[in-house]
Amino acid sequence: MTAAPGGGFTEVADRVFVARYREWDVNVGLVLGRHGAVVIDTRASDVQGAHVLDDVRRLGKDVVVRHVVSTHVHFDHTFGNAAFETAIVHAHDNVGRTTQTAAEHIKALVRADPGAAPEYGYTERDAAEVLATVVRGPDRTFGSNATIDLGDRVVTMAYAGRGHTDGDVAVLVPDTDVMFLGDLVEESAHPSFGDDCWPLEWADTLTSHLVQVSERTVVVPGHGRPPLTSPRGLMGDCRLGWWCSSGTWCRKNSTNPPGIRPSGRSAT
Repeated sequence: MTAAPGGGFTEVADRVFVARYREWDVNVGLVLGRHGAVVIDTRASDVQGAHVLDDVRRLGKDVVVRHVVSTHVHFDHTFGNAAFETAIVHAHDNVGRTTQTAAEHIKALVRADPGAAPEYGYTERDAAEVLATVVRGPDRTFGSNATIDLGDRVVTMAYAGRGHTDGDVAVLVPDTDVMFLGDLVEESAHPSFGDDCWPLEWADTLTSHLVQVSERTVVVPGHGRPPLTSPRGLMGDCRLGWWCSSGTWCRKNSTNPPGIRPSGRSAT
């Protein structure tokens, strides 16, 4: 089943859900277990994170979010962490090192251009909420792999190298063959290349995750319609492989910071 923007959480596998949100067309994951729930990415502000929590609660009052996983450092996936006060936030070591610097960078860009961008689904109010958010980084970080035990199932986090950022992780739910790949893949746009991306390494990093994928795997991108079809064709579906193999984008794009349009407004 495909999640529609603004439609709340849609179950894509047994007790694994995805919500797609209009602002920045971002996806949020949810995994339920006997000992609580894991939220994967939290949107772009504390207000938006609270909306995610409201959507979780609509699934049942007994759902308790005990863990949050940040797939990478960018604001549209992490600023909502502040709304999950009682949860433990997990991320890669590099996210822990760069959270505050990345937050200051994006806020400076938004201050310089705080207007709405309907093409990216956000309003002036959304931009103001980004600026007002007190950023919360990870509580626990890891280098290569980590596991969250939910009692009757586990959620695993895996780092395979640099790509969209230097801290991208894949989040797997092994018992249902679901993989959240963050912005290593985007369905609704070309991959986002910013000052903090590593285009020459991106394809190899993504391939390292894809060796675990079968045609039955449910793959959730960071942005756009989830889940992706034909996961074995993911490189083509996400329009990344030919850039990296042809050299068209195998260089740093220093004029377009992460998640920012050339005009300076937030994008992805």
